[in-house]
Amino acid sequence: MATAIISFRIPTEIKNSVKPILEANGMSVSELCQSVLEYVAETGNIPVKKELLSEEDRELVKLARERLSEIGSIPVKLEDL
Repeated sequence: MATAIISFRIPTEIKNSVKPILEANGMSVSELCQSVLEYVAETGNIPVKKELLSEEDRELVKLARERLSEIGSIPVKLEDL
């Protein structure tokens, strides 16, 4: 299998804090990155999320966005407010 080189930048503090954790688990930064990319290729899923939402919250946000995008008005009586 042919190989490719991927390069990326991260803050030095992050690299320095992660390296001993990975080494304690017998893994290098390169091996971790390769494992993550293999996981994505095999599953089609990303193993981390930048959002801090539960699946239920994500569904509620999706529903709210759908309803907000619908054309029309929402009948509301002043006494209901």
